[in-house]
Amino acid sequence: MWRAQVLVYGVDESSPYDRQRCLEHYERHCRNVLEYFQNRPSDLLVLNVADPEAMKALCGFLDVPWNGQIMPHLNRSRQTA
Repeated sequence: MWRAQVLVYGVDESSPYDRQRCLEHYERHCRNVLEYFQNRPSDLLVLNVADPEAMKALCGFLDVPWNGQIMPHLNRSRQTA
């Protein structure tokens, strides 16, 4: 697992969870995915699962009936003020 971290993220032992490095990798990955699907927009669904309309959009994308169900959320953290 460590070798994968080194190869993918370029980490070293002094900063295995460098926030900036991880964020840059995540953003680059998202850009690459969007670029890959740029000529096939009907093959990719970008979804904000917190959006109340998310489940409806997912059902439409998968071509399954939407019956008013909401997006399940099994590990909800407490709301902070």
